[in-house]
Amino acid sequence: MRLRNLGIYLLPDGREFIADVLYRDGANLYTPRSWEGLGLAEFRVGHDGQLISGGRPTPWKVEHLRDTGREARYPTTRRILQQVL
Repeated sequence: MRLRNLGIYLLPDGREFIADVLYRDGANLYTPRSWEGLGLAEFRVGHDGQLISGGRPTPWKVEHLRDTGREARYPTTRRILQQVL
């Protein structure tokens, strides 16, 4: 399964993630809160589709993600400044 950049996906446990696929070595998945606040990715997606958290493989793979059909936007400059100040 190929992830869409800024696509919003659900894991079977109901958690929602935003995909950032602009990386050569895979993709990152962010919670909506982390995405809006420019926080850290919850998961990195390896070349084999394994979801990795904290440098360790998880039981999840990219095929476990369900595409919601929705798309996120990049945080606005104003929102970024509000988080920083």
